[in-house]
Amino acid sequence: LAINPRDADALEVRGTLRVRPIGRGFVEDQRKVGDLVAASEKDLRLAIAVNPTQAGALNVLSAIQYLKHDAVESHTLAQRAYEADAYLTSAPEILWRLYATSYDLEQFVNAKNWCDEAAKRFPQSMVATRCQLWIMTAKGIRPDPADAWRRAGELERAAPPQQREYYKREGQIVVADVLGRAGLADSARRVLVRARADRTVDPRGELMGYEAFVRGQLGDKKEAVDLLQRYLTDHPEHRGGFAKVNAWWWRDLGSDPRFKSLIASGG
Repeated sequence: LAINPRDADALEVRGTLRVRPIGRGFVEDQRKVGDLVAASEKDLRLAIAVNPTQAGALNVLSAIQYLKHDAVESHTLAQRAYEADAYLTSAPEILWRLYATSYDLEQFVNAKNWCDEAAKRFPQSMVATRCQLWIMTAKGIRPDPADAWRRAGELERAAPPQQREYYKREGQIVVADVLGRAGLADSARRVLVRARADRTVDPRGELMGYEAFVRGQLGDKKEAVDLLQRYLTDHPEHRGGFAKVNAWWWRDLGSDPRFKSLIASGG
């Protein structure tokens, strides 16, 4: 970059390296996180300005926008990355983000299509296994508890050994949602309790947020809001833009005064 400050490959690498410590959990100070993200975004946007088909830069920038809760731009950038190089080594990750952003935006037909594409191209990948399970929580999908349990088992087996316990519990939470939609609410609640984890399994508290979603779907509004309150208190890094993440998950809680207060304080 000292020789050529507009070298797209070098800008991509530097932009990627700036945010890698965040993804590894090595940076907790939110001001430092913000500084690194801003510097990374500057590098990646310049790389794309120099070369609009810089697939790696498009992919990492898409991931950053997803973390910033901008599902629309994240989806657009991921699609551009996939079109620029569908055989990029990060293609499974890009397909997951195309699925996830479509799911977040309630574009469930598109979400299923991207998930099916991942399953077709990378049938053994955890990305394909995970989205095939989570798509069962989408509206319009017929609840099938037996199939949900099967897919949850596949997710657990596909997970890296050090994350297997986490994904086992994530799968159970998704199964609970399917059980609830199938009219088996009591069974769903028992599974949710069994799926709870401490910080050694879930240091970022993500499973707590997933349980809150399922509780809301079950009509357990007080429990859902209690979980969200603890989630955002224990993990304040999730507060920024919380209301933008999977907004349809929380629609049934919209009239709850405590939920409104959480959203207002969450930004």
